[in-house]
Parts: sequence; structure tokens; C-alpha cells
Amino acid sequence: MLPFGPSGWFPGLRGLSELPEKRGEEFLCLCFLVCLPHPAALLVGCVPGILSRGYLGKASFQAQSWRVVQTLRKSQPGAVGGTALSKDDGCHRYLNASEAESQDPDVVRSTVNDPASFQKGGFTVRIGLCAASGASRPRCCGLGLESDCRFSPADVDPPKDTMVKNMTLNFGPQHPAAHGVLRLVMELSGEMVRKCDPHIGLLHRGTEKLIEYKTYLQALPYFDRLDYVSMMCNEQAYSLAVEKLLNIRPPPRAQWIRVLFGEITRLLNHIMAVTTHALDLGAMTPFFWLFEEREKMFEFYERVSGARMHAAYIRPGGVHQDLPLGLMDDIYEFAKNFSLRLDELEEMLTNNRIWRNRTIDIGVVTAEEALNYGFSGVMLRGSGIQWDLRKTQPYDVYDQVDFDVPVGSRGDCYDRYLCRVEEMRQSLRIIAQCLNKMPPGEIKVDDAKVSPPKRAEMKTSMESLIHHFKLYTEGYQVPPGATYTAIEAPKGEFGVYLVSDGSSRPYRCKIKAPGFAHLAGLDKMSKGHMLADVVAIIGTQDIVFGEVDR
Repeated sequence: MLPFGPSGWFPGLRGLSELPEKRGEEFLCLCFLVCLPHPAALLVGCVPGILSRGYLGKASFQAQSWRVVQTLRKSQPGAVGGTALSKDDGCHRYLNASEAESQDPDVVRSTVNDPASFQKGGFTVRIGLCAASGASRPRCCGLGLESDCRFSPADVDPPKDTMVKNMTLNFGPQHPAAHGVLRLVMELSGEMVRKCDPHIGLLHRGTEKLIEYKTYLQALPYFDRLDYVSMMCNEQAYSLAVEKLLNIRPPPRAQWIRVLFGEITRLLNHIMAVTTHALDLGAMTPFFWLFEEREKMFEFYERVSGARMHAAYIRPGGVHQDLPLGLMDDIYEFAKNFSLRLDELEEMLTNNRIWRNRTIDIGVVTAEEALNYGFSGVMLRGSGIQWDLRKTQPYDVYDQVDFDVPVGSRGDCYDRYLCRVEEMRQSLRIIAQCLNKMPPGEIKVDDAKVSPPKRAEMKTSMESLIHHFKLYTEGYQVPPGATYTAIEAPKGEFGVYLVSDGSSRPYRCKIKAPGFAHLAGLDKMSKGHMLADVVAIIGTQDIVFGEVDR
């Protein structure tokens, strides 16, 4: 079941204070229920909110077995009277005189169909909710006369001079919709966000400093743990930077394998981004459907590297191992069927009224603002700027494949969603071309200073065994120099600034994470929106704190 509610985990209705009179306690909580294709999903509870006057008839809650106790003080004029007590105006059924005499002399109780009664005729009104007992008169609740009451009475009519004051709210870092250890300090005016201040650094591990104490090959696994949803793309950026300093170029087959798994990684990332974004807004079905496809791609990772996530497969000089037999056929079958899964995804979300209401005109970023903030990737293309490093600054063999770059027009969450879906379709085109154009040959550069010897040689040659040992313990020396290498990672421009002093360890390694710049624009994107919209904006930014905090 897909519950959509006012905010938080039931965010299908945005803006509790959008209803008339702008009262925080006067709102109608609706639950939209969309069935999942599984019997176990039929267990759902519809949680009604506090019902205000005027909304009861619309919600047809008169048939519910709820009763409201209204307290009228006898000291008020007209509190007790034969004519008043026998009145039945369709909304109130008062007690008759005999019933009134049998009750507490200080109070008169009446059953009210409208459970949100306020002051009537100058009487002080207090309400409570209790279940009908089945007797001729309901059990009183909130008057101290019954012991099985479920709610305490409360004055529900606020003073007329009540003002909405600003409130500081702490969001995260344990919030499930934060997509990591994100902490936001937000200033709210009612439900309107006035300021959104991100606090980062909770996942800082000193990765850039740790790399300075490792060899160039030993530093590679650190990049798997930066953007831990786009593992091989991080490896690709670092390997290209080291290859520039070494002035080497991998064999063609290694480059095609890199592009193949780079696009598989893009599918992995965009599935995570789109489905968790939908999950944060209340749509659970896409998450479960597409994660089944994501599991198949993890199997491809495991078959080439032995690891499902942190592969360390793309290395300076090529790739670690060649593709196993039968893998290309399985990737082809997967790519052929995955387009059908994308059709199902769009059928559920693209024209869904609730999804469109929650994403259209939310988190709008103009082209000028996107450039000023340093946005890249989908965050930049969603604002209408056609910038993709695979086209503008092609690396490996991206200049030999044909694909389109989708761009948006409005720069809102909905445009960025459409861009990610279309990028997944373009990735399928690139994967098909890689499978058709995959050349034979070596998968590592023919340079003994960079590439380790083959296993067969190590079993027969002592020199090869020593060579392998020294290469993985002492590493290889890189000529002095500096380079900045960037690739089009799934989240945007992922760059590596690498400085060599001629030793076997990097002198400096600076990492440019696209999510860092995107998070800086969260305040601008959230300002003026409802609190529930902040969750939608965080989801559209596709932030992973492994690369943001580093």
C-alpha cells in the first residue's frame, strides 16, 4: 500500500496550513492508498487527522462510532433549560430534562455528531473522543466521569490573537530521508522554510590525507568508498589521472570494458536515485521492482571482480581481469529486458498526479543559478544546459559511441527525474554498442613497470614472482607533475587533482565531488517551500555523503 499523508513519512498532501483559516489544528488528513501487487501489502492503516468544523460533512465521518462530549457550565445563562435541552438541530442532540437531572449538577453532557465543536453561545467547550459503548448514551470522555477514556480533553479553540512564530527545526542526521548523515538546521515560519543550513562532516574520514601514505595502486580502493553507489566510475577517474602522469594509454579492449561497466554503474546509480526519491515521497513499488534489476547488475560486478560493490576492477593501465565467458551474453539479455522495466517505472510515476504535484515547480534552479553554484550532471542539465563530459571532453572510447544528452526546461525536480530516466535509456544504447564493438586483445598496458606479470608466469619464473611482490608492496614511481582529470560520473563531474613528486606515493590528491556543490544549493532550492518539499529536494539532488565528506 502506498500511504500519502500531510508530511514526513506520509507526505502525499503538502501543506497542513493551506486549508481555510490557516489553523494548525484544523486540517483534514487524507490517505491515498495505492495497492502493491502483493497480498501482504494489504495491511495498511488509515490514520485520520484532527477534524475541524466544516470538514466533517465532507469527510462523511458521521457514520464513525465517535462521540464528543461537550461541557456546558451551568453558571452560564441558558446552560440548563427544558427547551434548549430538547432541541435537535441535526448537528446537536441535547439531553432531555430528566437525563440532565440524573447527571452531575455542574455539567450537562450532550452527544455531538460534529467532533470539532468550538465555542457556541458563549459556552466554554472542551472535547474528547471515545468509542461508542452501544448503550443508549455514549460513555463520557474527558470529564473525569469514566476511567476508560482514550484521550484527554483539550481546548481546541485557540485565542484569536494567536500568531505563527518562526521555529528552528533540526533535521537529521538520523532521519531516513536524509540519504546519509545529513544534518539540516532549518528555520520555519509555520510550515514554510525560511532557511536551510546543511551541516556536513559527520562522515569525514580524511581520505585525501590517507591517500598520501599509500602507493598509487593501494590508493585505488579508497575511491570505491567515496560515492559508494557509483564505484567503478570513481575508479575510472583516478586511473585516468594516473595514466596521464605516466603518459600511457590502455589497450582498446580495456577501454571498451571500462565504458561498458561505466554505463552499468550509471544504471546502478540512477535506479538508486529515482526509486529512493519515489520512496521518500510515498511510492514504494518502484523501489522493490527496480532493485530486483539492480541485483542482477551486482552479479555482473561480482563475476568480473569478485566483489559486489567495492570492485577495485578498473586500475591504472587497464582493468584487473578479462571478462569471463558468457558474461557478455548475460549483459545483452539484461539490457534487452531492462527497457521494459523502465516502461513500468514511467507508467507508475511519470503521469501520476501525486508524483507530479510533489515534483513540478519544486526546487527550481535556473540555468544561471546552476552555473553560479557549480552544478554539474543532471542538476545542470535539468536546468537546460547541455553539458556532458562524455560529449564535450570524451575519455576512453566515448567518442566512438552514439548517444543523446537529455536536458530539462524548467529546472525542477520533475525535469531532473525525466533526465535520469532518459539517461538510463541512453546507457542501454551505449551498453549495446560496447557489446557489438568489443575488440579482442589485451586488457592491460604492455609495460612491466605498471602491469603485474600473469599468473602462469609467476608459477614458472622466480623473477616474475619477485616482480609481482615488489609491484604490490613498493609500487611504481610516477614522474613529477600535476593533472586534473574529470569524468561524467552519474551524479555529475567527478574530478581528481593529482600531484606527483616522483615517488611511488601521491604528493597530493584532491577530489572534486559533485554532491558537495549540489548540497551548497540546498538552501536556495528549499527557501519558500513547505517542510515536506525539503525531502523531495534532497532526493532530487542524489547526494551520497561518502564523496561529500570524504
